[in-house]
Amino acid sequence: MKHVSTIFLVLFGCVALAYPASAESLKFAIINFEPQMSVKDGVPVGGWIDEMNRVAKEVGVDISYEEVPAKRMTEGLGSGVYDGSIAAPSLAGIDKGFVVASTMVFQRAVLQVYAVGQDPGVTKIEQLAGKELIVNRGYMYGGRRAWIDDPANQVKVVLEAKDAPQALTALTKGRAPYLLQYRDNIRDARNSVPGAGNLKASTLSDVGINVVISTK
Repeated sequence: MKHVSTIFLVLFGCVALAYPASAESLKFAIINFEPQMSVKDGVPVGGWIDEMNRVAKEVGVDISYEEVPAKRMTEGLGSGVYDGSIAAPSLAGIDKGFVVASTMVFQRAVLQVYAVGQDPGVTKIEQLAGKELIVNRGYMYGGRRAWIDDPANQVKVVLEAKDAPQALTALTKGRAPYLLQYRDNIRDARNSVPGAGNLKASTLSDVGINVVISTK
């Protein structure tokens, strides 16, 4: 394992890994999860990035970020190409011994189904069978997009929105009765979308997002 700041690891609960550091610069791989984290024109942006950098600055650690597909991130953590990530431990390869994860959850990725004026009542992806749906372009929804795209499930994707504000606008205008989106994204978007005040949601999943460090 690459040497990582003792204070940095203790802060995130990785006490078992704490030992003197020989380097204070880390290379993180992240997946595109706009608007919370992404790299645009070479610049890391998003609320999760800002929070990570704030903590890193406090302990004197500099982090660079590279946006990569999920598979490449997992493989890179396993081979030691990347020092760490902001990710669900299962996605980062904790079951394969690729990483250790902070005991403290850094953020939460809460996937919800939204409707206007009434509780969607959807707590399992199978309950969307035969429904019309708005989704976010490029999102895999923790592997659920394959189920949505399976013709056997008869889900009609009315719009693949470029971002949460576009998706929320389409929902409030009645383009489809349901929207699949992450809670934090809707929280950030709803103040700018007229008619979003009567939004109702049901939760499909609630996944902890951790700081993970490569074991290589």
